[in-house]
Amino acid sequence: MMRNIDNQRGSILVPVMLIGLMSTLILGALVNHAVYLEEAAVENRLAETRAYWLTMGHFRYALSRERRYGLCPNALGCTVLLDSINDVDKATVLQSYLNEIASYRTFTYPDENSGYTIKINVTGVVDDDPSRNLFSGYLMMTSSYPAVGVSTLPVLSGLAQRFTPYRIRFCSSLSSAYAACGPISSNNNSGRPTGYYNLRRLTRQPSVS
Repeated sequence: MMRNIDNQRGSILVPVMLIGLMSTLILGALVNHAVYLEEAAVENRLAETRAYWLTMGHFRYALSRERRYGLCPNALGCTVLLDSINDVDKATVLQSYLNEIASYRTFTYPDENSGYTIKINVTGVVDDDPSRNLFSGYLMMTSSYPAVGVSTLPVLSGLAQRFTPYRIRFCSSLSSAYAACGPISSNNNSGRPTGYYNLRRLTRQPSVS
């Protein structure tokens, strides 16, 4: 009789042990998956932050060149009191400033895989407000992410669709460093290349996805 009871106890112990083992394996898989998701989110955020500062570097460079040369299209220099430069010509000069550092639009990082690269595009154009006057002085720069020639690492996969592009709007040709932007529909300071500007706003653009 005792032998039958012992056999029954052993039979019950086997499924209990199997259930415990399966529970442990499932819990371990869930923990590992959660850790992976958190790590992927951190890596993604780091990459997007790097792309942000790469963009800001280009914006700042172009604005520093604007401050020094006033978006003057004449390589020999413009006479502040005489020359009037329309917005379209200023945008051409703005883009030329951005093109000066075009070789710095693809960044690599020594602490990352050799295939880890972040690439951006930046364009400088006139403000797209339809009420803009020809000599308003209103311009904007917009970043974007190319879809070709980019890193194939998983953390950067689909960067062009996932990451946020940025746009900065500003007005140029101000009479002083303390002057405010005039109405965009007005002839502001006749487009004179003073070098003074005022930032209007920086916005996050919708991603492609």
